[in-house]
Amino acid sequence: MSQNMNAYYYRAIFGKTQLTQADLVTFDVGESNRPPADLASTQLAYHDFSADTAATAEQSWDGPSYRVDARHVYSPGYMGLLTTIGAQPNESWILVRLLAFFPEKEWDFGRAQGVAIDFQRGNKSYAWKSVRLMNKVGEISTLWGGSAGVWGKVEFALKVPRDAQPTDELRVYVHNGNADKPVYIDNLEVRHLHP
Repeated sequence: MSQNMNAYYYRAIFGKTQLTQADLVTFDVGESNRPPADLASTQLAYHDFSADTAATAEQSWDGPSYRVDARHVYSPGYMGLLTTIGAQPNESWILVRLLAFFPEKEWDFGRAQGVAIDFQRGNKSYAWKSVRLMNKVGEISTLWGGSAGVWGKVEFALKVPRDAQPTDELRVYVHNGNADKPVYIDNLEVRHLHP
């Protein structure tokens, strides 16, 4: 696991005896994920999955949830052009929040489900970051922390790349990551943070 460590993560945890969810996100994305507090916020998408045909009541937070598994590899999310939302390279941030629930935990880091922010140009990804869900729900203590059987909020933000162009596409979604076990998600929200 040490091959995945990065300078941002080391700076985030230096001198700490207890990790936070933000520290674990820093480990996953390998860069700062803390946008300035004074940015304005515009909602781009919100999914409570109440009208989705693949929604399920197997596990629910407040109404139906969405099951991401080997059959439903990607969740509904957000897709739109940067020009449409007015995103500015190296100034704007994309924030994603959701609730997640694991009946059983996926311990294999390489197969863990995640929430992704993806910047594409010409249908090719040029900046993709994903945050594992399994260690951010419930009790957070280590990189392998997290708890099965509880709902928990997961969020992360990513700065719009400095080389982004107005015609680039932003995609946000939850992916299965080849996990053997399902994850249930609810209240998926995507926001544009801007000056």
